[in-house]
Amino acid sequence: MLEYIRDKSQSLGVKLAFGLIILVFVFWGVGNFNDRSAGTLVAVVNGDPISMREFESAYRQAEENLLRSNPGLTREQLKQQQLGRQILRDLITQVLLSQEAVRTGVSISPLELRVAVGNIKGFQNEKGQFDPEVYTRVLAAQRMSPAQFEHDMSRDLLRQKIFAMVTAPAWVDPAESQKRFEFLREKRDVDYIFIPASDFASSVKASDEEVRAYYESHKAQFAIPAKADVSYVLVSPQDIVKASGISSAAAEKWYAENAARFEQQEEVKAAHILVPLAEDASEADVKKAQEQAAAIEAELKAGKSFAAVADAHNGPNAAGPGGEPGW
Repeated sequence: MLEYIRDKSQSLGVKLAFGLIILVFVFWGVGNFNDRSAGTLVAVVNGDPISMREFESAYRQAEENLLRSNPGLTREQLKQQQLGRQILRDLITQVLLSQEAVRTGVSISPLELRVAVGNIKGFQNEKGQFDPEVYTRVLAAQRMSPAQFEHDMSRDLLRQKIFAMVTAPAWVDPAESQKRFEFLREKRDVDYIFIPASDFASSVKASDEEVRAYYESHKAQFAIPAKADVSYVLVSPQDIVKASGISSAAAEKWYAENAARFEQQEEVKAAHILVPLAEDASEADVKKAQEQAAAIEAELKAGKSFAAVADAHNGPNAAGPGGEPGW
């Protein structure tokens, strides 16, 4: 067996096999592959497992897609992209979305799945109709079973449905989008004329008094801002002292010694209805204000809520909703 591996060591199959073995050791270390908590599982998300088979299938598919879309991509470049970490992150996201779908009662019906698969042009015949034979042949070329494809398709449709539900309340004014588009397309043409200072320097004569007067009136332009060379060490209290290392007695003692730092001044939440009256108001204005106050009092005695009466009579800057000026 070893002789066979040595003879075939340059083949793509052997390299891929060794690559998968290395990935297993990198992500999970040496363990018993029959142990559900180690070798057969990549991760457990809120109790739901992600198996090694799922990871290997997703990794192989992503690798093939990358190599197909980037023919010049080398194995070393592929390794630098940390594809394994990206695949694992995507699988965890898919599990979380599935869990959220179960929690909210969102699902993909067989009819939705059938319509989505039938609309894929790669599975249609010359007449634009879904062709089961084409469907099976295309999946076989990609080394994927219909069951696996439909499972992945259902998961993608579920993710799209949840995304649509989350973003449905969001709305953007078309005019705002148009302005943003126009801003990004704006261009400016700059033109200039170069005038050498040497053509005029010889004809300009400035006396010492003129220079001094100009300097005095433009001192700010010649001032050099203050500078300081600072060296510091950034220390985070969490890095020095761990909360678990502080006893309850020590915490209570410190609090007793610093209780004043945690005191809060007494506050009152008030509400008012303001009837404005100028300080030098005439008797007629005073009488009018008194009549208005009496009418407001009558509304309150009639059973209307204070907040409703306040909103009806307070001016724009008199108070907030319900007549409340805050704490």
